[in-house]
Amino acid sequence: MNAAYSFLGPVGAAGVTTTQDFGVGLYYTGRKDMAVGLEFDWRLGQIESTLTSRSTVGWFNFKYYW
Repeated sequence: MNAAYSFLGPVGAAGVTTTQDFGVGLYYTGRKDMAVGLEFDWRLGQIESTLTSRSTVGWFNFKYYW
């Protein structure tokens, strides 16, 4: 299981807006050489002072190590 959070904000007021990312995932790692999981991430932010943006992304991961 994993969880993630990140915040990107400006230093000063140069017109750059903030962005926040949230993510959760569930992985099976019962075998030493394999990781299989499903992860979802959400991004919230403002592109400009009056324009907001939201997105949801999900993906399936399969990793095999040898």
